[in-house]
Amino acid sequence: MVLEKQRSSILPQIAVNIGFGVFSSTFVNETYYNAVDVLKYVQNALNDAGHGHRIKATIPHYTDVLDPTTLSMPSKAMFRPDIEDRMKESITFLKENNAPLMVNLYPIHYVQITGLHPEFAFMDNKSDFVVEDENGKVYTNAFEFLYDSFYWACFRVGGENMTIKVGQIGWPTDGYPGANIDNAYRFYKEFLPFVTSNKGTPMVPGAPIDVFLHSLTDENRLSPNWGAFQRHWGIYRFNGEPKYKIDFSGKNRDIWPTIGKGIIRMPKRWCVFNGNTKDLNLVREEQEFACNASDCTSMVSGGSCSNLSFDSKVSYAFNNYFQAKAQKSDVEETCYMKGLGNIVTEDPSTGTCSFQVSILESEVADTNTPTGGEEEKGSGERLRGCGGLGIMILPLSKGGEAEVGISWGRQTSQRFIPSMAVDILLQNGINEAMIFHPAENVLAAFSNSNISITVSMTNANLPNINSTESARRWVDNRISIYTKHNVNIRAVNIGFGVFSLAFMNETYYNAVDVLKLVQNALNDAGHGHRIKATIPHFTDVLDPTTLSMPSKAMFRPDIKDRMEESIIFLRENNAPLMINIYPIHYVQINGLHTEFAFMDNKSDFVVEDENGKIYNNAFEFLYDSFYWACFRAGGENMTIKVGQIGWPTDGYPGANIDNAYRFYKGFLPFVTSNKGTPMVPGAPIDVFLHSLSDENRLSLKWGAFQRHWGIYRFNGEPKYKIDFTGKNRDIWPSMGKGIIRMPKRWCVFNGDTKDLNLVREEQDIACNVSDCTSMLPGGSCSNLSFDSKVSYAFNNYFQAKAQKSDVEKTCYMKGLGNIVTDDPSIGTCIFQVSILQSEVADTNLPITNMSTGVEELTVSGERSVGWGGLSMHMVILPFILIFWGI
Repeated sequence: MVLEKQRSSILPQIAVNIGFGVFSSTFVNETYYNAVDVLKYVQNALNDAGHGHRIKATIPHYTDVLDPTTLSMPSKAMFRPDIEDRMKESITFLKENNAPLMVNLYPIHYVQITGLHPEFAFMDNKSDFVVEDENGKVYTNAFEFLYDSFYWACFRVGGENMTIKVGQIGWPTDGYPGANIDNAYRFYKEFLPFVTSNKGTPMVPGAPIDVFLHSLTDENRLSPNWGAFQRHWGIYRFNGEPKYKIDFSGKNRDIWPTIGKGIIRMPKRWCVFNGNTKDLNLVREEQEFACNASDCTSMVSGGSCSNLSFDSKVSYAFNNYFQAKAQKSDVEETCYMKGLGNIVTEDPSTGTCSFQVSILESEVADTNTPTGGEEEKGSGERLRGCGGLGIMILPLSKGGEAEVGISWGRQTSQRFIPSMAVDILLQNGINEAMIFHPAENVLAAFSNSNISITVSMTNANLPNINSTESARRWVDNRISIYTKHNVNIRAVNIGFGVFSLAFMNETYYNAVDVLKLVQNALNDAGHGHRIKATIPHFTDVLDPTTLSMPSKAMFRPDIKDRMEESIIFLRENNAPLMINIYPIHYVQINGLHTEFAFMDNKSDFVVEDENGKIYNNAFEFLYDSFYWACFRAGGENMTIKVGQIGWPTDGYPGANIDNAYRFYKGFLPFVTSNKGTPMVPGAPIDVFLHSLSDENRLSLKWGAFQRHWGIYRFNGEPKYKIDFTGKNRDIWPSMGKGIIRMPKRWCVFNGDTKDLNLVREEQDIACNVSDCTSMLPGGSCSNLSFDSKVSYAFNNYFQAKAQKSDVEKTCYMKGLGNIVTDDPSIGTCIFQVSILQSEVADTNLPITNMSTGVEELTVSGERSVGWGGLSMHMVILPFILIFWGI
């Protein structure tokens, strides 16, 4: 966390830290005198590369670079004699390059090692202890005392008015006398308002002081040689929960900071000592073994667990080991402890001593990680540099402008865990999402993200919402419970294609009644002013006989009355009409020129309306057709929002990556320009791009292309360049994080065609279990040879089964399959490799029956856009690596 003052520079200033405590006599075993030479080399290289005006190199220093014999008062401060020349050399160079001196200040540690009053560590020092300088300046706290000491030391080596930036300051919560949550809360409550007030210090009054708070989270693998407290600086726990209230803005509000998203705890179970003290030597050996493999620093003198009984201390050690090993009790028996451990489900925490529960994580730390071209460092050292740069996410603006959101369907065998999806949206500046499968863990991941959410009710649930009471229960259970936890729900989709003839087997005439019941329930619950219910419609609700031009468009006669009824209700509640537009599909089924599907139509085909409006693309044509249909149904100037629009990349003529890239490259600048359409010029049009990722378990009855709308692949890689801001930059979007592929191996047909019937049978079995739609006419794999098509089917089955070759023999295929390590992909046909995942999809999603309270299964294949409890299969990844930033 960095608190920075407003600066005149438009570009952010970035810094590179050279080393870590290179001249420290307390925290590092070696003095790196060459660090100043490295500083010069790096800054000069930055200058030569054209970065020097905004990227500055510096060396972070601890307070022990100051000569302790000179620290009776700040005005006498000097650097240690053994490093004074090198400090002078570096400070001169920093000033020449307009770079700051970086200092790390630990008030709690300084007062302890120097024997000063503990209150001197706090900004609101409640003792009588102060330091009066001979120049008349009075110091009531360690921060100002140390900051001005560096000021004077710099002054003495030619660094008058040197910019001093604080690289680390904070308060640990364990492992040291006075290191606890209450004191950390107190320290920040006074320190942050002081910093943001620009009060300055006695020697630099009114000067802004930039600081980095230390630290975001604890680091339980730091070397204990530096002090046990060094592992406990975190403001946040490992599970994303803040330890205490803190107002990063410095406004002194008594508030909790935002909670981390997408972190899932392991089951609530603990490993404890069973009390068998017959062999105390064995008990102590096992306790020591557990502590060597985990973190027991909370039990050191002054720690939160230092006052535990003997048995409880052994239990604390056993549990830390058990949690560090991800609770692996069935195979590794990490709670056996030579017969001394038991697993319990009642929390054994005592007083201030918390017995932790580990989390399901996507990264397991590895402290022995080489960085770039550098040599591997020892397990305790932390490298400091331009590694963890803070990124500010700028969402797409809304006020009066078109909003670009994205839909996320989860009917897939392999999918992002919710936190990954949230990360992709935030990194790409997308602040609206439509979720087709809003299970509890999905919505929880969006809590406090400020992303506006549209949730959906499944068609199977429509008959159950048949009264005011049932609607209220639905809103209480599916909306209110999440808005209370800061999930920003803004809209509710009632059903999916309820009046569609092309994509649904049934017309749900009661959808309009459900719309009214749900919106009225939202109004009664106090949500109506910001959460709107609507019904998403496909273009086939328009009467095809009236679509020769937009101005003649009308709704189909069989649903005309219900559409009129819904539109009037939507207008009364200031809610939009939601429409789904598939340009590629519309031009195909209507025999129109393929170019008409693109915004940059390169053909001569256009539609000229009798009112003089000219349409050169399907989007404007269909949008204005809905405008006129609404006008005729009493919806003049109706707000129309596009719930789905995009371009598939497979399974249909013209569905490929190049065309998807071209479509979005024309469509997004059009939308964000607020150009509007011929009938609504200058009007912002809000759209949801369809879709975040492919859905390889959607029913084929809707068309093979429906499985291939994703902008992203299952492994988090974007398929093509796309600029979500609409600025027409030729850029790749941000990649999904934390997704790990299975080994690069494929299952292929061995070429044995002696029994063709058997080959076809095995191919059919493979395709029935996996997704072979890319081999259909127009698909990316449609031109494969017979053998390659069989291989493609075999591999899809193999990957869908997570490459389980040893036990399930998923590549045996009755003797027809072989596992290979050379990629068999051909041309545009990609032979996929599955990913290690933390969610396995389940298409039979249970939907709560609101009249009976019983959860029922939807028919497999229907898009289940309801709120059922998602079946979760958590998979512990066998190995995961974390790379420490430089």
